[in-house]
Amino acid sequence: MDKDVLIAEEDVRRGLPSASGLQRLLLCPGSWLAEKACPDGEQSEAAAMGTRLHKHMEDGTLPQDAVEAEAVAWCREMEEQLAKEYVADGHGMAAFREKRLWDACQRFSAQEDVVFVGVGKALVLDYKFGRGDVVEAKMNAQLYGQALTVFDNFADVEEVYAGILQPFVSRQKPQLVRFKKDETVVLRGWLYGKLDAAMQPGAE
Repeated sequence: MDKDVLIAEEDVRRGLPSASGLQRLLLCPGSWLAEKACPDGEQSEAAAMGTRLHKHMEDGTLPQDAVEAEAVAWCREMEEQLAKEYVADGHGMAAFREKRLWDACQRFSAQEDVVFVGVGKALVLDYKFGRGDVVEAKMNAQLYGQALTVFDNFADVEEVYAGILQPFVSRQKPQLVRFKKDETVVLRGWLYGKLDAAMQPGAE
């Protein structure tokens, strides 16, 4: 295999931040440079389960473990319900799973667990298969980044709804945050400002 192709496959993020790490950069800008200087560690059991269940969601399969299978089934049921409520609206829609989207300026990317795109509307859902708390949707920087990449890659989308599914924490209908296309200038400026701060030598 060509060496350049191999490198591209190994580093799909191109050495740049991902939306999944934006919340951490808000709290600790210096963590970006620190992470790049450290070798990758071994994957924990919890992380391995998350990777495994994400793959089942992508492939449309169920785990053999009953507890894990129930979590995956709930996520599928919930995402179908939310997509019909917020995106379909009597019209057709397309689903994109595990698709990596880049922002317009190629500053960061987002590996979207699933994006439903309809007529003028889109829904982004992120699966969290851990048991810990996450930042609520309306204050979650990862969702901000994911929403921006959807606007940048689907020109006809005027509204993006975004939320998090946590089957091992709550089986209630998740809270969604809504973004409007005319808010993207402010959103982009805010996110890029955080990225600039994280990439400064000696970042706090």
